[in-house]
Amino acid sequence: MREIGSEYYMESADGDTDLTDILSGAAHDAGDGIRFLRCGRDALGFIADEIAGHSVGISRTLFIPALCCDSMVLPFSKRGWNIEYYRLNPDLSADTEHLSGLIDRNADTAPAPVVLVMNYYGITEVDSVKSFLRDRYPDPVIIEDVTHQVFSPSRYMEDGARTDYVIGSIRKWMGVPDGSFVIGPTDMADVPSSNESAFTRLRRQALLEKKDYVFSDDHSQTLKDHFRGLFGEAEDSLEDGLHPGPMSDAAREVLGSVDLSDICAHRTENFTVLRECMSSDPLHGEMYEILNPHAAVPDCPFMLPIVMHIDRIRESSRTAAGQSITRDRFENKLAARGVYAPVLWPIDAQAAEVCEISRRFAQNMLAFYIDHRYDADDMRYVAEVFGEELRAIQG
Repeated sequence: MREIGSEYYMESADGDTDLTDILSGAAHDAGDGIRFLRCGRDALGFIADEIAGHSVGISRTLFIPALCCDSMVLPFSKRGWNIEYYRLNPDLSADTEHLSGLIDRNADTAPAPVVLVMNYYGITEVDSVKSFLRDRYPDPVIIEDVTHQVFSPSRYMEDGARTDYVIGSIRKWMGVPDGSFVIGPTDMADVPSSNESAFTRLRRQALLEKKDYVFSDDHSQTLKDHFRGLFGEAEDSLEDGLHPGPMSDAAREVLGSVDLSDICAHRTENFTVLRECMSSDPLHGEMYEILNPHAAVPDCPFMLPIVMHIDRIRESSRTAAGQSITRDRFENKLAARGVYAPVLWPIDAQAAEVCEISRRFAQNMLAFYIDHRYDADDMRYVAEVFGEELRAIQG
């Protein structure tokens, strides 16, 4: 059985591109500094410390989109920041009217707002909200999470509505033990050096074991269970960004020799093929929708997100399984056939209460891997499995 998706395996350092040099060059050309850290949580914690230590008149209130995972919130809330969730529009762009209302209501305690923005999957729009904030408020601090655009620095570092801090998680894109970055003022603090963390050690072992599993003939279930356990232990070892650590030498070695052109070419082709297959299915539009299906293909796509219409599926189903289906149960059906489509992300109850669109998206979405481990045939297989399972529960 094919397995498509889930965690990466350890990359080989056999390319001709140094990703850290590209990111450092993009920062330098923009007149900024860059710091490489262990993970996204560490990067956000580092930014929180920078803002608190260097920005006069900035209160500890973070305005953040309701569609966000706890690892984006905890680095701030654990430091005592107040969290204010703002609404999103159906295309996942920011609802600037709701955001400005929140900022204005908090003006006494947060005169210079700290706002995090995000371009989801590289196919939503963020420039307008950045321009809006610059035009409306005298000294906003804007953090842009580019985790869904990491390999397209020319897009998020371009001129226009600039960002005070840029944060991206590299390990979400390829098989490295760790890796994230912060782009910001040139006088940012240095990241303290440290010994290899448990997080890095556990993930490196897990990545190596997964590589053995993928390229072996027997696909040992025992080995699979072991490396999946290691990945879980690694995540559990993180401290919500309270003690930011540096990117490891092991990650730097891999990132120093990346075949970036091959990675982006595969991702672009796979994204295009899967989107075409999914959008041409007669059930598209009725039982599920691709997020922003007519958006331009990103320079280097991250994943392909869809939103399932669970209520419609239940109403039209002639099977007991279909009439009680949930997104999570459907995700498990796909996983049983080797297609892993993770949920990005479950959201906080307060965020769900603030934004109905984010709540519905978080409860009904799936994201499909389209990365360089796979080819067009794999994408057609993903679409086939998805369609077969959807029709099976309909009866």
